Amino acid sequence: MTRALEWRARIASAQKLSDDALYGESNRMLEQIASELDEPGAADADTYLGKVFGLLGLNWFRLGDTTEAHRWTERAHEACERAGDDFGVTVYGANLSVIDRQVQG
Repeated sequence: MTRALEWRARIASAQKLSDDALYGESNRMLEQIASELDEPGAADADTYLGKVFGLLGLNWFRLGDTTEAHRWTERAHEACERAGDDFGVTVYGANLSVIDRQVQG
């Protein structure tokens, strides 16, 4: 299995954990994937980092930590901008607005 296929399978597993409300387990898996994608020479890292960071943001939001939710969602937005992923930029931009409204009360 190529490294890209492995990352995709692991991201899907982390998504399943999140869907099952196992946010901490999902976050641990996602943080490991993010560190691997951060390694020099990781091909198409921004393609995957948008999803990884975005799911981390969602998990933290569901855990009630808006500071971490904002931090990870902002990183997702930036990764999507670098990757030229207009859909991701739109989604994570909207998510940042929701998080900001939550913080404001």
